[in-house]
Amino acid sequence: MSKAYSVEIPAHSSIYTNNYSDNNYKDRKIRVDYSEPEQINENTGVLLLIAGYGASIDSNVYIKMRKNFSDLYNLIVLQCNYFGSEFMQGPQDSEIERVITEIDNNKDMKSSANECYLNFNVNTCENIKNFNDMGIMQAIDNITAVLAIINMIKSKSMSINMKKIIIYGHSHGAYLSYMCNRFCPQLFQLIIENSAYIYPAYLNNTRKLFFEYNSNIFSFDFQYLISNIEESISKEIYSLEYLYRNFNNMCYIVSYHGELDDMTSFANKSEFVRDINKMVFIGITESDIDGEVIKSCSHGLDADFIKMFDITYKAFENKIDQDVDLLLANSIRVVLKDKMELLISYDAGFPIVKKLKY
Repeated sequence: MSKAYSVEIPAHSSIYTNNYSDNNYKDRKIRVDYSEPEQINENTGVLLLIAGYGASIDSNVYIKMRKNFSDLYNLIVLQCNYFGSEFMQGPQDSEIERVITEIDNNKDMKSSANECYLNFNVNTCENIKNFNDMGIMQAIDNITAVLAIINMIKSKSMSINMKKIIIYGHSHGAYLSYMCNRFCPQLFQLIIENSAYIYPAYLNNTRKLFFEYNSNIFSFDFQYLISNIEESISKEIYSLEYLYRNFNNMCYIVSYHGELDDMTSFANKSEFVRDINKMVFIGITESDIDGEVIKSCSHGLDADFIKMFDITYKAFENKIDQDVDLLLANSIRVVLKDKMELLISYDAGFPIVKKLKY
């Protein structure tokens, strides 16, 4: 029987504040929920789950995966409420009630809705210290969570299999899995990703969630802070095509992507993965829909998350458990345009982000 835990760990300060390097890992904490198998041994691996929009550390399917995968596959399964993830959910109940009241009290609004849908802007309450940055901070939090749990287990004089560290991500979580691998090479040996886009869908676009009420169709519009703040880091850092160009990838990546995906086209995703080492691209067409694991070929594939992991992990378990030396680089340098570079240091054993000019 797996054992479930919830801890708070120190987290990297927001890199979007002017003095973030002065108080690093002092003014932020993140919650990490994880499950251990009944017995931890030298064959026990680590699995990081990364949720996307509309899901979270508290979603039932993720709670179930943490619990079930731990015993079934001898894995420590963890998940964190990464930077700004609370702003990636649906509208609050109070927001829905406000909109319904406004529709009920406005007859003109009702009549206009017969011809088009109504837009309601959502106040996300983001601020520069905590917001949906769609990239660097979110990846750093997930890397930090993995390293913290590994250190926690080792501090109890327990041995784990450092050759079996895995990420399982969906949509935005799948996108972040690529960033984690790029920002901490050689830590991860397998990524299983469902429908990762190669550039954040809402970085330059409004996120719309549609609802129907009394024959009125309306949308909640989320305009995220990241699209409005002054660019302190070049936008290439968000492009997986840019990040993986000339990158020596050492991690197996299994990518599921549907031919009708409307966030990253099938053609663009196929082109992106073509030259990545250790990449297994599984393109999903209508003929691949089995009604059990995969129920559509659109974004997300309407997939059964548990069955998808089961099939994929069993196919790759023996391939990833090889004699590889885990040697984290002291620092990772990503050269950007506009004479800027991003430096991530691991000298202290956890990621510290620095933004440097040439």
